[in-house]
Amino acid sequence: SYFPFTDYDFYAYLTSGGFLLATIDLAFNNAALLNKASWTTIQIISAIAAAYVIGHLVAMLAQGFLEGFVMKKVFAKPMELQLGLKKPRWHERILGVLVGRYYEPLPAGIRNSILSQAAERLGCVAEDINNCEDVFQFGFQKSFESSDARKRIDDFRNQYGFCRNIAFVAFLGTIIFAWKSYPCWASFNAYAFAVYIAIFLGMFVRYAKFLSSFQAEVIKRLS
Repeated sequence: SYFPFTDYDFYAYLTSGGFLLATIDLAFNNAALLNKASWTTIQIISAIAAAYVIGHLVAMLAQGFLEGFVMKKVFAKPMELQLGLKKPRWHERILGVLVGRYYEPLPAGIRNSILSQAAERLGCVAEDINNCEDVFQFGFQKSFESSDARKRIDDFRNQYGFCRNIAFVAFLGTIIFAWKSYPCWASFNAYAFAVYIAIFLGMFVRYAKFLSSFQAEVIKRLS
């Protein structure tokens, strides 16, 4: 009850900001802070504040890169596949296998019901709907009618924000360790590089999973 942050602050900002600080310390400071035996109260408060501020910056950059570009331009949005507005291409089918449930079209009956409800609100027919964001907004408004639905939606939002931001920091980490070694590749830390790539790939798949679950939970409010 004395924790001064919300769940989303912890999942989306503090963890990713702390991870980036630890990455920089490991790459450029020989992990001096990570290996520090004891911390004063002022140092702990300063580290938490720094992690929180950096976490906000990470979230902004991660949203622009992973959410605004990778999961919008490189891959189809989960909602577009769920509503059948786009057919999955080969790389989306691969991601769908890794993600599992929801990065794929919803059952036809549920999909048709969602589109019919959205079409009624838009004053058109279901076949004319080509913007999944319209459907999402109607579902999001309706989600406030159910406390259980809101809890699931908030949980998925927390999880996908966490995974997205951690994946982005891991992506930055691979760049940092590669850049630090250039041009003298004899100092290249292959172990750290491989670990950060593994974290990036793993957390990106988890991000796609929770983003898909989040969007599915919202639009299914219209079914």
